[in-house]
Amino acid sequence: MINFNLDISKRKILIIGSGNIAKRRLKKILESAKHIRINIVSPDFNNEIKSIFSKNRILNFLKGNLDSPI
Repeated sequence: MINFNLDISKRKILIIGSGNIAKRRLKKILESAKHIRINIVSPDFNNEIKSIFSKNRILNFLKGNLDSPI
């Protein structure tokens, strides 16, 4: 993994998927920027990501499949 020091406080974040890597990155993003809006696109969401959402209320879940046209 490559670490970058970026100011993401005024950025829009999009996470594709809700697997282990997505969870790990979501937690890191929330640690570094508390008031950031994050969109997550995935066909389904596991309980851990739903739990993170209920605590933070800054996530937007977009249920979808990237194989099909939007």
